[in-house]
Amino acid sequence: MVLKGTNGTNGTNGSVTHSGLGAPDLSIGVNGDYYLDRTGYLLYGPKNVDGWGGGILLRGADGAQGPIGPAGADGTIIYGGDYNPDPSLGKIGDFFIGRFTMQIFGPKTASGWGTGRNLRGADGTNGTNGTNGANGNTVLNGMGRPDPAAGKEGDFYLDMTTYTMYGPKTSGNWGSGTSLKGADGNSNVIALETADASTFDWAYEGSDVRNLMMRRNGNYNDSTSVYNIPAANV
Repeated sequence: MVLKGTNGTNGTNGSVTHSGLGAPDLSIGVNGDYYLDRTGYLLYGPKNVDGWGGGILLRGADGAQGPIGPAGADGTIIYGGDYNPDPSLGKIGDFFIGRFTMQIFGPKTASGWGTGRNLRGADGTNGTNGTNGANGNTVLNGMGRPDPAAGKEGDFYLDMTTYTMYGPKTSGNWGSGTSLKGADGNSNVIALETADASTFDWAYEGSDVRNLMMRRNGNYNDSTSVYNIPAANV
């Protein structure tokens, strides 16, 4: 015959070890708990009515520097050029990219660079057409001022008789035009004063020979049909 006794009393709750980056907040944990600061490697606890107290450093002093390890193997190099790599370029394990062919070669082996592989994928499908843009302005032209019915808002008009530009047309009106023709230049006339009616001196430079119209005693003489002025005195 087995006699079953009464259940014993519950044991006290065990402590919990919390962790985080930096010192623990007072709101974390209950009395008896511990806290590990994973940044400074400090262990706080057990927590009591006064808080967490000061942490205990778990990390020891730095050890002596170890010996220098063996040199590592040379890394690979990615070369670049316009087209295909030269066989003499690079060493085994290297790569090469042709920027015009968009191909990558490598890794280079004892047999050479091998065949390049395309870096550019297939063309994508065409996108949808964009919406039509607004109509641009038009430069009309004619002889005389523009007719009020001509053109639309924003258009321009060139009067080819007076070289006047009108526009942009606004609220159905062309407005006043702006002349595109500059002021008339001076006529190509040289006035020379001579000592008397029979002597005329004009110094020329080099072999310069010019056509000249002369007026003497009320008469006009055109050198194009009468004579050419020589390079000395006349």
